[in-house]
Amino acid sequence: AAMAMFCAYRGFFEVAESVSTLKRSNTPLQAPLWIPQLIWFFGMIVFAVGTMLTAIHAIQLAFSNTPLLNRLYGPQTLEEEISTEVSQAEQRERISKAAQS
Repeated sequence: AAMAMFCAYRGFFEVAESVSTLKRSNTPLQAPLWIPQLIWFFGMIVFAVGTMLTAIHAIQLAFSNTPLLNRLYGPQTLEEEISTEVSQAEQRERISKAAQS
């Protein structure tokens, strides 16, 4: 989450520099670079906010409900992994049989 926030922070300065210096793309179209960079920056902001909310939620659960924290953010148990693999194999088998028919 901290790295995502830092990337969004630095991204702001990249967009601000492109706007202030009126940089253009190195293509025949010569599009202003701030347009795609603004879209990229918006994605960075969404990613940073999402990771911060997830981190805050995980920290809250660490102090209030550790089993739920482990279930939501922890690794799968061996039984859960086996169950997932078996169900995916069965689904692939059904798709394969349906395609052959």
